[in-house]
Amino acid sequence: MHILYLDDSGSVNNANEDYFVLGGVSVPEASVRWLSHQLELLAQRISPSNYREVEFHAADIFGGRDGIWRTLRSKNERIELLQSH
Repeated sequence: MHILYLDDSGSVNNANEDYFVLGGVSVPEASVRWLSHQLELLAQRISPSNYREVEFHAADIFGGRDGIWRTLRSKNERIELLQSH
């Protein structure tokens, strides 16, 4: 069995938006615990004292405007941090 996560961005009914994106991740049920642990380790690297408050939202990560992501000055710094783990 797999656990499936789907998310969308945009709106089909909004004429002002050029794109509607549907993305997803399918993870074998046996790997969910491992994936969760890896994300927790990454959150601990990002904010050791407050790692449970780290949220992995693409808009926040790439925009660098909210939460812990605003403390990382450049977009490249945020991307390198994610790629290094």
